[in-house]
Amino acid sequence: MKKILFIGLNFFGYDDAICQELKNNNYDVDFFSGLTPITSKRKAFIRFNMKRQLKKGEISHQKQILRNIKSDYDIVFVIGGVETSQSFILKLKEKNPKAKYILYLWDSFDRMPNIKSVLHYFDSIYSFDRLDCLNCPSMSFLPLFYRNEYSKEVIKDTNVDIYHLGSQHSNRLKIIKKIARQCDQKKISHRFRLRVGKITYWRHIIFGGELKGSKQYLIFEDWSHQRNSNSIQEAKAILDIQHPTQVGLTMRTIELLAMQKKIITTNKDIVNYDFYSPENVYIIDTENPLIDEKFFSRPNLEIDKTIIEKYSIKNWVNTIFS
Repeated sequence: MKKILFIGLNFFGYDDAICQELKNNNYDVDFFSGLTPITSKRKAFIRFNMKRQLKKGEISHQKQILRNIKSDYDIVFVIGGVETSQSFILKLKEKNPKAKYILYLWDSFDRMPNIKSVLHYFDSIYSFDRLDCLNCPSMSFLPLFYRNEYSKEVIKDTNVDIYHLGSQHSNRLKIIKKIARQCDQKKISHRFRLRVGKITYWRHIIFGGELKGSKQYLIFEDWSHQRNSNSIQEAKAILDIQHPTQVGLTMRTIELLAMQKKIITTNKDIVNYDFYSPENVYIIDTENPLIDEKFFSRPNLEIDKTIIEKYSIKNWVNTIFS
């Protein structure tokens, strides 16, 4: 049985799903989060941009990982992030010099420029960003995946036209407000929810900010995968809003493909994927997001199951570790 050291991002249970799929393939997996835990003290450092203290926290967290890992792994698998440093990778290699090193990027170079400095330490590199792969020949293009619980038949009855659940960042709230006003005018029902921290919300309330007067769109606790999945099933179409600096498809988009739901997205690069069809996917502009009511009544184009299965977590793991 091969041993894998998996350093991930501890992101909404996706790392757990990857670990389980690896175990299903008879790998022995040790998992560690590559991101420093977000304590109340660290939140304050982030808020006041205290870079020195943030870096000290990252180094301390990485030292803890290095103290706890073994020295006989066959594969070291890293999902890269903003804290993936040269010094950390070099220390991993010192402790596991014979291991094969694999890197996966589910963020774009624009959002973590530091990652370019560690690419040459890895034997295999994959990225979810198609354009980054075109510009970096050493990387292989591999989109994100859907978890097994999303690969099921959706219920037929729907009670809302458009649904969106996401984290509040960049221009998301601005886009959602524009779409909501348009939906109200056209009598298109909608349920939009953005996750935001309570401290951030109250800071906007007290000192002024875009969150003020927007409470109907905000939630302050994470929703479970089951609750989100149920809400997706109850909607005719799901709104996907990419980060402005990302081109790769979000995990949400891939999950919607598995559920064969209609997608409304700001990501224009989706036309380059094999599952794209205008019957199933409606692309909107971030500055002027026009919604066509006819999209909701247009029958979905059935997608070949072999195409859908390409984006499963099983195929994702097999591609990386075959």
